[in-house]
Amino acid sequence: MRKRWKCDLRSNKLLWEHRRRYSYRRITAELHRRGMPVNHKRVARIMRDVAALRILEHEAQVQDKAVVAAQKYLELAVTRYKGGVTSYLGVTTAESAALSDELTSVNILGRRMVNAVLLVQALGGGWASSELPRRPECCGKLTSTSR
Repeated sequence: MRKRWKCDLRSNKLLWEHRRRYSYRRITAELHRRGMPVNHKRVARIMRDVAALRILEHEAQVQDKAVVAAQKYLELAVTRYKGGVTSYLGVTTAESAALSDELTSVNILGRRMVNAVLLVQALGGGWASSELPRRPECCGKLTSTSR
């Protein structure tokens, strides 16, 4: 039976300091040199997940700006409609654009959450289902408002 090595990559500064300059192979070799026998695939997965989170964070910032701009456009369209300048078609178009941008923002948030969980798993962390709350707060709010 092979001995499984358990190493804590969360506290390893090498992995976090050089993730943008070094490839996963070079970091793996350096970890081996320091006495931490870690699989190169695990290091590659961690680096990929960190990069994905950074990219999604940037996407979320850009999308948040788009949501704010769509809301301003919607307010302008409603003001123009109330002033009699345009028809209601302009308002519905602005509402559609605002809802589309909000939906995209929520999708990005979901992808960020999934990638954060994948990163925790790649680092060797996790949780047991017994540690989770039996009924999250949001579920109670959803059921009480839908009645």
